[in-house]
Amino acid sequence: MGIFHCVPSGCAEVRYQPYELVEPKLLRYRYPGESWVEIEADDYQINDYRSSSATISVDSVTFKHVVGTGPNRRVFPNSFFLGTGGRFIQFTYKQPFVGGFSKVCVKYVDVFDGQTYENCRSSPSSGSVWEEGGALDVEVVTETIQAPNVCVFLVYRDGNLVYQRRHNACPEVEVLNEGGNSNPVTTTEDGAKCQLSDRIKVIEIEKLPFLERVEVTDFDYQNFGANVFRADIPDNCLVVRKNGVAAITPLPGGIPTPSNSAIGQNFTYGFIQQICSDEGCPPPLYEVVCDCDSEECPAGTCPVICGDTVCCYNSGTGISIDSIPLENYGGGNL
Repeated sequence: MGIFHCVPSGCAEVRYQPYELVEPKLLRYRYPGESWVEIEADDYQINDYRSSSATISVDSVTFKHVVGTGPNRRVFPNSFFLGTGGRFIQFTYKQPFVGGFSKVCVKYVDVFDGQTYENCRSSPSSGSVWEEGGALDVEVVTETIQAPNVCVFLVYRDGNLVYQRRHNACPEVEVLNEGGNSNPVTTTEDGAKCQLSDRIKVIEIEKLPFLERVEVTDFDYQNFGANVFRADIPDNCLVVRKNGVAAITPLPGGIPTPSNSAIGQNFTYGFIQQICSDEGCPPPLYEVVCDCDSEECPAGTCPVICGDTVCCYNSGTGISIDSIPLENYGGGNL
């Protein structure tokens, strides 16, 4: 990354957004006469089929394997149970072979939970050997029936069904934690779920034009005698400094670099602040703006991002009394 910024400027701003660990969304549910149960989930759905007028469409599937013709003709019928409320999708059939059995499968959607299921069996069920080259006829019949007296509770996490229950009563459900903000969620290699904070933080730095520079690095400076080294910092952090333009940057890989500070001096190299994301997340996203001609909301107001502007809401009335283009705003606390 580029680490030197704003050499000609007399002022600079480091604007950054740390990554935050996303707390899992939690809900709890309780059926009549039962205790509360907590579950990590994004969403839930309750399908109540207890009305006397509720109907569902179900399919029945029958297949026939026909072998031979005339007096040698043999028919092996069989059928599939698709479960209560099953809707047929696909029939798959592995060609039988002499002396063995074929495998037939039917895929269907359960109208209650919307999930796809597969029901398979070896055929024929009579145990007879199917002859290779036989024909397979499949018949699907759909009928509308009275829905069973049931309430279906479905719980989802990351778009996947993680829990379902059918009961003659519907549960009471409460959302305990909404989890995170509207920014996209990133999953790290270690499985941590992180997202950028919805607040922008600002560090304002006064400096001498052409004599000092602003640095943002993923390492620290450490002096030892006449040399300076790169010192490790946590992976979720960055260091902001204001250095003289002649300050020597240590080489990577632990290579000692001649220092231009006094021997034995624990020279800080203009350390200003270490900025960090939550542990386990990437370091903050930042930009360095090479002027301080930014605007702030008036005292007694609260800044809120409104599209491409920052709205300044009166803390007492809740009414926006001013707006500032986002690129010109430098007050922080967004």
